[in-house]
Amino acid sequence: MPTIIPAPPTASSENAARTQFDEAVRTRLNEELSAEALGVFSAADYGADPSATWQVNRDAFQAANNAAVSAGGGRVTAPAGVYLAKGIFLDSRVVFDLPGVTLQSPDGLVPNVITTRLTSRTAWVAKGSRDVTVTAGGIAGIEIGSRVAVFAAGGILDSQQSLLSTAVDASSTVLALTNVTGLSVTGTLIIDDELISYTGRSGSTLTGVTRGAYGTTAASHTATAPIGIARRLYATVVAISGDVLTLDRPALSTATDVAIAFGTVKSGIIGFPTIDGNKPINGAPSSVYAVLVQLAAWGEYDLRIVNGETGGMMFSRGSAYNFGRRIHLHDSSVPAASKGSAFWLYQGCEQNHFENITVTGHSWVGVYLDDRTSINEEGWDAPNSYNTFVTINIDVTQSATGVLNVVSGRYNRFLGGRLKSPKIGINCSNNSQGSAAGQGSVGNEFTSYTLNVGETPYTISASGNLLHDCFVEASHQSFPGTAAPGNTVYAVSPAPGVAPLMAAAYRLNMLPKSRLDTWDGWTILPAAGTGGPNGVIDLSDTATTFNPIVYNTTPIPVGPGVPLTASVEVTVPAGYPAVSLAAVVLGYRNISSTAAVTNSVVGPITAINPGETKRLTAVIPVTAALTEGARVQIQLRSAAATGRRIIVSPAPVLEKNTTQPGQGFNGDTAGALWVGEPDNSASVLFA
Repeated sequence: MPTIIPAPPTASSENAARTQFDEAVRTRLNEELSAEALGVFSAADYGADPSATWQVNRDAFQAANNAAVSAGGGRVTAPAGVYLAKGIFLDSRVVFDLPGVTLQSPDGLVPNVITTRLTSRTAWVAKGSRDVTVTAGGIAGIEIGSRVAVFAAGGILDSQQSLLSTAVDASSTVLALTNVTGLSVTGTLIIDDELISYTGRSGSTLTGVTRGAYGTTAASHTATAPIGIARRLYATVVAISGDVLTLDRPALSTATDVAIAFGTVKSGIIGFPTIDGNKPINGAPSSVYAVLVQLAAWGEYDLRIVNGETGGMMFSRGSAYNFGRRIHLHDSSVPAASKGSAFWLYQGCEQNHFENITVTGHSWVGVYLDDRTSINEEGWDAPNSYNTFVTINIDVTQSATGVLNVVSGRYNRFLGGRLKSPKIGINCSNNSQGSAAGQGSVGNEFTSYTLNVGETPYTISASGNLLHDCFVEASHQSFPGTAAPGNTVYAVSPAPGVAPLMAAAYRLNMLPKSRLDTWDGWTILPAAGTGGPNGVIDLSDTATTFNPIVYNTTPIPVGPGVPLTASVEVTVPAGYPAVSLAAVVLGYRNISSTAAVTNSVVGPITAINPGETKRLTAVIPVTAALTEGARVQIQLRSAAATGRRIIVSPAPVLEKNTTQPGQGFNGDTAGALWVGEPDNSASVLFA
């Protein structure tokens, strides 16, 4: 099976913290894949036939799968034709290679047509440790590269959490909460470092409470202490020694004698077969999927799905490093019931790579990244992160919401395609279920989409995301695109016939806290200092002088001892790489710059992380009166950030206020200069 294993995403502080990836693991798996000689097992040899009942075909495909497992892996094939079947489980190192084959559910009801196998053992792990000990069931089936989910070891769930109404001591078994939205009737909660299980609720009070559950210690907790669902820990196995699994990330809470689930490795469905969910006209009473991939890793998928019910194809529960090269979905989900999606990533999927996803027919959502359920499912909920989609084409005739929809997804990339829908094109929002806000959608990038929709081309209500280089086609669209503050939207047509918006990435703010006092003659350099509509300041390294941001064309009177202070504020939006910058101020005795007040003074290099705004300042002390006045240049310099630039766009507008002569130039007087509009600077810093 030819498989492409994606490299880990570009390093960033968030990525380093959340996704510790062992390069040796990826290299080893690639070597294994290239060296494998997989056997072939035909389902027809076990009784599969287009004229057989669905039970006979199910058992035949399952028997071929099992034979491949016994052989250490292999390909399952079948002669071309339509086979009724459902309830087939796909195991590790087994690939269904089925060109010309259709697997069709007989009735569209549970179970799914194909599901990757999910297995559970018992284990324990200590908070802060990456070593998990399997204590019951053994490690058979777990290998390096396997994805695991350790019950209650992932800390507190962002969305389904509450607060204690009153303080409790270590022996209290009556726990009153301020809110129980999203909490199941029974379950496991975490408060501080203590796990608590309960068997019922009376209003907002937990009943049947067990303190210090799963090896933790009962303790006192203050009123208003956060208490919520104990999340599962999703991780990748990077080493195995005996019954000890070493994971790529540490446990966030201690958990003893808990379930550890693991999924398949290097399974897949290829050959572009058709999987027909055969959904009932008004949907099924229980959720059904044509293909469900759960906690699986390193798989490959190339297939067509029609008539999926709640979903055509779902990657769920921590699936990672999978590759889809051609996935076509038609008439999947039930838009009339606002239910389902043609293609899902659900609950903690990360670092998957998909190319050429096509959705046609009708669908409530076309491609959906979703982190949660209304009521928790034993802590499985989690954002989907660092996934990449190359070319998504959606053309649906029926839809009730955004056809490309991200809810609490983080650092995912959507690179091009065309979205056609009677409703909304792109939607990016935060979790709205449960009693807490949930982990927000941040760092997602949507680029190079053509949008033809009936209502709104895009709605980005979460902050810290990027939408750029998108075109809105002429259509019956009635609302412009919307983006909440804190997002970066540029080179996008907000509505048909409207010119693209200009860039707005890193903002360079020259606002009241960082103003340049002026009474005349400030100038912003045009592009690269050579003219043009926009000012461009190229950033090199700390040893290089480059274009100033602004300079004054008329000397400023400066009295004895009055410093020349330059300060700017720079904002790095959430979801963008951190930068390290310093302000620079240069002072000259007159307009011809023949004599310097001082050489350039560079302020301290300051790291600005995503979501932060910091003020950069540099000061030239002036010890004598300058009767001619002084000319000042203000620059920014970067540390290890070659190739970045400040772009002032649109063309600069200078807002000038006068101050009393002799007051001098500093950052605290009433006069001000802004780049762009006051309180709404359009200046940007691109990586």
